[in-house]
Amino acid sequence: SGPLYVSLKDVPHILVGGYTNSGKSTFLRQALLALIATSPDTEFSLIDLKRGLEFQTFETLPSVRVYIDPKGAIEALKYVEGQLEKRMELLRANKANDLDAYARVPEEKRQYTKDWPKSRKLSRHVVVIDEAAEL
Repeated sequence: SGPLYVSLKDVPHILVGGYTNSGKSTFLRQALLALIATSPDTEFSLIDLKRGLEFQTFETLPSVRVYIDPKGAIEALKYVEGQLEKRMELLRANKANDLDAYARVPEEKRQYTKDWPKSRKLSRHVVVIDEAAEL
């Protein structure tokens, strides 16, 4: 029906569904290419339970981690959960409810935590799971 434009600020969760061979993985690769090209400060955790076949193109990029089996996927999700807790603590300390609100806090007024010191940059983190049913 035409191009679809969304911002991760407005739509932080996306579910892609369809029948076998309908292009879901191709869509995910194209969406990732666009995100990586336009979001240089974003971190990516890609869970590819087709043993890395779909996301192998991205494995060498410094901001991307690719996990290819259920055990690795679970480790990745635990890592992301831990990072989320640390981020929420930082946001709470700055009375911000999201990354954009935090960015509006003047640097000289920002509060830092033991897990998120001033030297550590706060950036978006995108998690993509291909074949989530395998988990």
